Amino acid sequence: RASMKKGWDKEIFWSYFCAGQLQQETGKKPELFIDNYSKAYRQDPNRAEPLLFLAQYYSSQEIHSLAYSLASLAYSLKKPDDEMYVQDWVYEYGIIESLSYSALKLENYKEARALMEQCLECKSLPPRVREIVETRLKFVLSKI
Repeated sequence: RASMKKGWDKEIFWSYFCAGQLQQETGKKPELFIDNYSKAYRQDPNRAEPLLFLAQYYSSQEIHSLAYSLASLAYSLKKPDDEMYVQDWVYEYGIIESLSYSALKLENYKEARALMEQCLECKSLPPRVREIVETRLKFVLSKI
């Protein structure tokens, strides 16, 4: 209901984004969460979170060119300075990891390598994600 009220731009963005997350996590039809992520992005095109979640979804569907485009757009956005509801991990490593994976799948190995190396520099990178990126980087290095 908050998304239907005028004003409260941050809350409207967040309500669409969270609705999309909830729909995705509970196995709802993709059209539903794609629509809510798209509405969230249209509400605030300076926020990368919905773009990342869309990129990750399309990557999981093996639609890597679209995932790459969405992750590239997310990568171009700066982390909001004083925003409410910011998911720090998205800006710290989530976007870079997703973009590097899409670049890998599209066989853009030099770009994938640079992004993976950048991702590995992130101090907040969880150990499991670090392990995945390191494994992918070894593969990429074998292709260059």
